Amino acid sequence: MSTVGKAPAVSVGDTLPSSCALDDSFKGLNADATKNVLEYVKGRKVILVPGYVKGEQKLDKAGIDEVLVFCVNDGAVMTAWGKEMMIEDTKVTFMADTRMETTKALGLELAHPGPMGLLGNTRCKRFAMYLDDGVIKVINVSEAEDDPAGDDKPETSCIENMLKEIAAL
Repeated sequence: MSTVGKAPAVSVGDTLPSSCALDDSFKGLNADATKNVLEYVKGRKVILVPGYVKGEQKLDKAGIDEVLVFCVNDGAVMTAWGKEMMIEDTKVTFMADTRMETTKALGLELAHPGPMGLLGNTRCKRFAMYLDDGVIKVINVSEAEDDPAGDDKPETSCIENMLKEIAAL
């Protein structure tokens, strides 16, 4: 796992922090407007990934229950992105980390001056995490000295690499 800048606050073997809360009110899934992610993943096998839908059959074969994709954004943006990515009726659930609570709890703030010069405010690093019953089994952050946002080299957090690492457990 690359650690350009600050290393994640979590690592393999850790339980997902209880302070992780994502906004799904825009989907009408939860009247409270936030979910405690730890409670949501208890008893489930979940991968958190940076945004793709393809490969659902491979995920099924690996026993993955759901793919959660979250961004430091609002619900309207996540809804529009979900429509663009055609996630309806798939394993993929988009959620908003509007107040960066989950991003901060995981220690995955993207604050490098290069990407922030374009994006304006702090965002979440590109990463993928495999959780089994709320325990982190695999975590990969896509970042490098010459690619702090992981845009040019996202391979470590892509589905193929994650499935390879999950199969090796």
